[in-house]
Amino acid sequence: MFFRRDEATVLKKVLKRVKEVLDEDDQYVTEKLVGIGLRVQEMMTKLGVVYSHGEVKTLCGEDVRVVGICGIPGVGKTTLAKVVFNKIRKSFNRLSFLEDINLKGVKVYPDLLIAELQKEKHDPRRPFGIGSKKMKSVFTNTKVLIVLDDVHKDEQIEALAKDLSWLGQGSRIIVTTDNRKVLNVFHNVTVEECEVKPMGNYHAHQLFWKHVLQGNASPDVLEYDSLSRDIVEALGGLPMAIVPWANSLKKEKNIEMWKCTREFLREHPHEGKVEDALNASFVSLNNCTKLVFLDIACFFSRKDEKIPSYMWEACRCFPPKAIKELRNMHFLEDGENNELRMHRLVRDFGRKHVERNSLRERCRIWNFSDARVILEDGLPNAHVEGISLPVGEAGTVRFTCEALGKKSKLRYLRLDGANIEGTAENLLVNLRHLRLDGANIEGNSENLLPNLRWLDWQECRSIHELRNMDMKKLVILDLARSPVTTYPGVWRQIMEKVKELKVLNLQGCNLLRASWESSASTDLEMLIMEDCTRSRALGAFISQLKLLKSLNLRNCKGVQQLVQQLHGKEFLTELLIDGTDIKEIHIENDSLKNLEVLSARDCIQLMDIFPIGHLTKLRRLALDGANIDWVPETFDFPPNLERLSLRKCEKLCELPPSIGKLKQLEEMDLSDTRITQLPKSVKDLSNLKMLKMERTPLQKFPKDIVKLEKLEEIDFSGCTNLEAQESCDISGLSSLRILRLSSSIVAGLPQGICGLPLLRTLDVHKCERLQALPELPSSLVTLCWGSKIMADPRLTNLTNLKELCLNVDEQIQAGSSNQTPNMWWIMD
Repeated sequence: MFFRRDEATVLKKVLKRVKEVLDEDDQYVTEKLVGIGLRVQEMMTKLGVVYSHGEVKTLCGEDVRVVGICGIPGVGKTTLAKVVFNKIRKSFNRLSFLEDINLKGVKVYPDLLIAELQKEKHDPRRPFGIGSKKMKSVFTNTKVLIVLDDVHKDEQIEALAKDLSWLGQGSRIIVTTDNRKVLNVFHNVTVEECEVKPMGNYHAHQLFWKHVLQGNASPDVLEYDSLSRDIVEALGGLPMAIVPWANSLKKEKNIEMWKCTREFLREHPHEGKVEDALNASFVSLNNCTKLVFLDIACFFSRKDEKIPSYMWEACRCFPPKAIKELRNMHFLEDGENNELRMHRLVRDFGRKHVERNSLRERCRIWNFSDARVILEDGLPNAHVEGISLPVGEAGTVRFTCEALGKKSKLRYLRLDGANIEGTAENLLVNLRHLRLDGANIEGNSENLLPNLRWLDWQECRSIHELRNMDMKKLVILDLARSPVTTYPGVWRQIMEKVKELKVLNLQGCNLLRASWESSASTDLEMLIMEDCTRSRALGAFISQLKLLKSLNLRNCKGVQQLVQQLHGKEFLTELLIDGTDIKEIHIENDSLKNLEVLSARDCIQLMDIFPIGHLTKLRRLALDGANIDWVPETFDFPPNLERLSLRKCEKLCELPPSIGKLKQLEEMDLSDTRITQLPKSVKDLSNLKMLKMERTPLQKFPKDIVKLEKLEEIDFSGCTNLEAQESCDISGLSSLRILRLSSSIVAGLPQGICGLPLLRTLDVHKCERLQALPELPSSLVTLCWGSKIMADPRLTNLTNLKELCLNVDEQIQAGSSNQTPNMWWIMD
């Protein structure tokens, strides 16, 4: 059969369109998926897709949106992207899924993307630049779905991202990456982030057995089940690691092999693809960031980042930049209070990277037996940079200064409880951080540490020896729980030597006899006096500290006012006065302009706070338990607050209407106050994520919060006056994850609860007037319910439910039979 040229062209177009409609565009995804439903729902919400019961209803929003799927390697980012792509692809006119961009070394230029969208083979001989013009002429009125998988560097997609004006209305771009920084290359479009974290033990265990049971079932289920849990725990919840190991064991009936596998993975959890992926990310770091990463992995995980930063600065490593890069690469997780939080698998990867070298060539050592070999061998070592022997390990060993001095590059040394003896001069010239909690030094140490920046000597019993040490370059001095004032004259001499001191930690010290009338450093940036008995002269000393950035006076009894001491502190960013006897907070208009954190929890004598609306940089304010007579009409909160906690302020009956001006507020805790209703202005808190009002006399569900799209948690537990509010429609709370209404008198739940796509926890236990539960969203993971009159709910659609908490009345009524409650409804 022969066709004329125009007929052949028409037929080609028809066949091409048929191919687009068929399932050939689907990305391959295994059927053995576990726990992905909630992540898919979150992605749909961010993409503007109305999604219910596993079906796409419609695509909302004519704007162009970009959603980045971020997380550490092996966590399942590509799988999530494929599942979402397959579900929503029919809502778009053109499709492109560019997989393994980093692995293949691909740069996404317009010409390549045009070929992908038009289902053509890309011709690299094409004149460069034609694609940009053609995009604007061909796709401006076309709704396009693009997935850019495994993007690692800006330059891989910046040619595309710098101009998205060619995309038709309603187009969507999904980017998977382990470096969230690449999302910054997109401009003039809505960019959101969906972070994928490692699986919890429940889902990880499910995934493991889904693959294992593909083969023959194990004969002894209980023993194999216990081993499988240990194996999954060692693999850290990463699907990329779980699946291949499960497949390798699915036909293995020999339980000794399972035990062997468990022990192997405890020692080598990163074998295979995960290690390769983590190593690729690690190699891309610059040398300074690698140094900071390995230091954290080996020594400083879960420590306050502000402290080791002084050591890194001395090494010219620019810690703020390095830490930000590590967070962008997901080597560091977001932690509270500046905590350097690192996932266990990432930490172990860093340590294994160090252990690849032979013992005497390792740069960091944290194992006691290894460290003892290095410290006692008497041999020079130009490799080791850090050695750590925590409490209870080094205390049984004696070390000499001469042996330590032969480790020429040593800059971090921890020898808790050890005995160090000998005399040496200028041997440890590179040592920057020395930790000696509870240790003793015997001999002359006057010239031992000429370049020491950080001395951590908690519970120091050798105050006289401390006086002899070289401290002219010391930046951090930590003497927590030490008898520093037993000899006031010695303490005065110590303070006169530390001319460059920036951080002084005297937590738990008795300062009653301390002398502050000396030429001590007035350049301190951080002063920690938590749990101290206060010296009378301390106030005058604080007044001299013009460069102070952080002041911690928690639980310092006797601190009643700080007006004079705080005057002129233009660099102060953190003020912690929890548990003090402070009676009023008075911050003058021209003072504390850079204050970011003000915490005054449990100050039961605090009766007055002067206006603080001028503190424009304040991000966190906590006044829990204050005895303040609030006058809402005259009180304004600082305009840029992100966290506000007023728990147990029993005289607080209402919030000021100006609360709505806090456009940056993310968390608000009003628990145990006397607030009965919220002002209408709360509807303007567009960034609010958490609202807690436990045990307040709140009477009705606040209608003014139901349109807050970013609100993730509502806690009205114990609000015994909270009545039914069935007419209140909360379907607009599209980000809500947690709803707690326990011990209230609600007789019905708000409308629209079934339409909350991300709701994971619902707590309505001890709601004695609640007779029945409405249809609940399938995203629910935890359900707590139960009252004397509540009917049995039907839970068949709750496919993600993992925890069901029932409040069964323990008091058996007279004449009733003591029978197990009927649980048929769970499976009905």
